[in-house]
Amino acid sequence: MFAANLGVAEDEATGSAAMRITDYLSQDMRITQGNGSVIETTWSAEGWVAVAGRVVNDGVRQLD
Repeated sequence: MFAANLGVAEDEATGSAAMRITDYLSQDMRITQGNGSVIETTWSAEGWVAVAGRVVNDGVRQLD
């Protein structure tokens, strides 16, 4: 959780969501989110999902 008390559960590139949808669809995926963040997942019939990718640094935000 990044800022759970403010309702922000994850950053722009939601890796946990990418793993869940990859497992649900049983296929490799390439997901682009936000301002250019990319997540690549690899599905395995043995029950594993590998995840990799990159994020774009779009600045710093102050949470009060």
